[in-house]
Amino acid sequence: MTDLFFNLLSNYGVFVLFVSTLLSCLFVPIPSSLVMIAAGAFVASGDLALWSVLGAAYLGALIGDQVVYRVGRANGDWAITRLSRKPSRARMLARSQTILDRHGGIAVFLSTWAFAQISSCVNIIAGIAQLSPWRFFLWDAAGEVIWVGMYVGLGYIFSGQLETVITRVGQTSGVSVLAGAILVIGLLLRFRRSAGALSVNPGARDAD
Repeated sequence: MTDLFFNLLSNYGVFVLFVSTLLSCLFVPIPSSLVMIAAGAFVASGDLALWSVLGAAYLGALIGDQVVYRVGRANGDWAITRLSRKPSRARMLARSQTILDRHGGIAVFLSTWAFAQISSCVNIIAGIAQLSPWRFFLWDAAGEVIWVGMYVGLGYIFSGQLETVITRVGQTSGVSVLAGAILVIGLLLRFRRSAGALSVNPGARDAD
């Protein structure tokens, strides 16, 4: 698998990276995280420029997310019917709906990197729920910075142990990333409760 990505990147450069992140956001089963890791290793070897790699991956992800969001916003019923034909995808949609209902824009942010396996589902449901376009864009853009930087950075830092890194990412991402996401959500909820307590305190300064 790693050799395939290396060959594609060596022959077509960052175009492969752009297409892979774009398509992975459109429900196409492409392991774009592994492509980014491979691209990061190319940056470490001097074969690709860092900013072109980051820019291609980031732009592809943003465009893909926007397309899915817009489809959900304009054709919600049709999209849900199509995607729910597979039981596994129907379950992901239901889980995405629950997360979005509870956390709103923060769910979009977390799904781009912490719950990447359901990111596309969250995006389409954000559109169906008529989440504000600007709110969606800002949360999504912030989250994709983490997603792209995390995987390109892994490839860059551990370019000499690429096979090991790719294997470990596949084995541990589900558990470690989920744990990290739960921690982030807990901190955010705690912050909200604290902010709410301050807002009802007569002596507290009104927030803008």
